[in-house]
Amino acid sequence: MKKDSNNKKETDETKEKIEALQKANEAKDKFISILSHDLRAPFTSILGFSEILINEPLLPNSEKLEYLNYIHEASENQLQLVNYLLDWSRLQTGRMKITPKKLNAQALIYNCVSSLTGNAIRKNININVEADEDLFVHADERLMMQVIINLVSNAIKFSPPNKEINISAKHFNIDLAEFVVKDEGVGISDINKEKLFKIEKMFTTEGTKGEKGTGLGLSLVKEIIEKHGGNLWFYSEQDRGSEFHFTIPNSRETILLVTNKLDEKKQVESIVKQNFSNYQLTIMDDGYSAYSSLLQNSPSLVITQHNLPLMDAVQLVKLIRKEERGSRLPIIIIVENLNEEIKSQYKGLSVKSFIEKPIDEDLIAEKIKTHLH
Repeated sequence: MKKDSNNKKETDETKEKIEALQKANEAKDKFISILSHDLRAPFTSILGFSEILINEPLLPNSEKLEYLNYIHEASENQLQLVNYLLDWSRLQTGRMKITPKKLNAQALIYNCVSSLTGNAIRKNININVEADEDLFVHADERLMMQVIINLVSNAIKFSPPNKEINISAKHFNIDLAEFVVKDEGVGISDINKEKLFKIEKMFTTEGTKGEKGTGLGLSLVKEIIEKHGGNLWFYSEQDRGSEFHFTIPNSRETILLVTNKLDEKKQVESIVKQNFSNYQLTIMDDGYSAYSSLLQNSPSLVITQHNLPLMDAVQLVKLIRKEERGSRLPIIIIVENLNEEIKSQYKGLSVKSFIEKPIDEDLIAEKIKTHLH
């Protein structure tokens, strides 16, 4: 009896898997059909207009300009569609490597807005940005710029002239930051809402000034955000605007400890846990690993052993200072038998904090506090 029950369960599971695969294949076939149409359709007009330009040299300049503008816009749109499709495909198959690092949310938004200033000016649209200066996120810079540019570009596209767009970024909770792009545009119809992020139902509508789109942008945006461990959602009413929200991981404030000594790891870990619980401790065994970590995540403080394997602390500090722009990262050196010769090696590298071994826990806690506040 038990065997029959197990066989039935396996049969039901197999049926469910087959049905899921059939639905996925149907969705894929539909997507390929839509995509084939969207890739092919503009080329009929592009080829037609280019043929006229080639065969009719006496065509008035105004008509020539009109045809050339259409060819340029259509080609630009098709290139964007192909780029979106390639990125979406790479994310789906895992062939696109996401390389997150610590990014300032405010600077990220302003960089994106600056690239769209021309579009906004042409429609006399004012873009307002409200983001905490000290909000940092952990994300792939290129992909995150693609997300924000896509959402803001859509907001401009579907807003009538003389409207406003508001972009904000703030802490959502201890782990996530929330970004919001809100417009006063045409909104999204109930019919289109359910199609919005479904690649197999890809659709595109013209903007308020006839701007073209690819229909793939929001599907790509959703994919990027979810690959970062965040979520995307929206609110919209027809003729009353839209607001898109998404979350991505915060970049927690970190202290980088560089040492291959187990006792030092345990001591510093204990000190940070007891006195600086809002900071995350990252531990690296050698200078090369530490330097790679620094390039990805900007710590608030580095504590490093003087005698490191592979690359000593002096070399590490020189590399850190070479990469820096503006303010200098505070660094504490753990050293055995501190003397003037060792101090002189760090002279000119803005390193003046030293801790002699054996480590005095109260002293290192005080030094950490001084550098973090």
